[in-house]
Amino acid sequence: MLPSLRSRLCSCSPGSFTSRPVRPLFRGPVCQHCFGSLPVRPGHSRTLRSFCPPPGMAGQFRSYVWDPLLILSQIVLMQTVYYGSLGLWLALVDALVRSTPSLDQVFDAEMLGFSTPPGRLSMMSFILNALTCALGLLYFIRRGKQCLDFTVTVHFFHLLGCWFYSSRFPSALTWWLVQAVCIALMAVIGEYLCMRTELKEIPLNSAPKSNV
Repeated sequence: MLPSLRSRLCSCSPGSFTSRPVRPLFRGPVCQHCFGSLPVRPGHSRTLRSFCPPPGMAGQFRSYVWDPLLILSQIVLMQTVYYGSLGLWLALVDALVRSTPSLDQVFDAEMLGFSTPPGRLSMMSFILNALTCALGLLYFIRRGKQCLDFTVTVHFFHLLGCWFYSSRFPSALTWWLVQAVCIALMAVIGEYLCMRTELKEIPLNSAPKSNV
């Protein structure tokens, strides 16, 4: 009697039910697939329907299915944001000090340093660029758990770009310190912004009314 009743109340497999007491007034099998940890009392089908998400709300949740094309497009997009915003910051800084922009400021590891004004300005541009890329993580990645992965990926490709541009592996300590600071700022701020977005309340205005 009980297995047939479960199959009528929920379309999930019988193995997804577990019987455990929750509170004196709410005892019964729990459907972990449809209702999470919400207790369900047998025979109350209207109560069950009231917990089901409406069709319009299903599109608000991101899928966790492995999608290589999506990941590749996000990597390309974040790399574009990284170099685009870095170029804008360097152009702004060079305009303030009336200096000539060059690719050495982006890909030459020896340019960064505290000893020369161009080196200090380039370091400031990289730090500001980390803040801008954190906003890119918010708008294009939207998942806090993936912020560190995309941040490290972006800086890894930047390392390869510097290596290819100067034909030698970056060995300047200042360059590595600046990159470490930029990775920390970009990942932490981006994850914080994404987590704030993920923790927002889900609007239930479109939920159908149940006739109880």
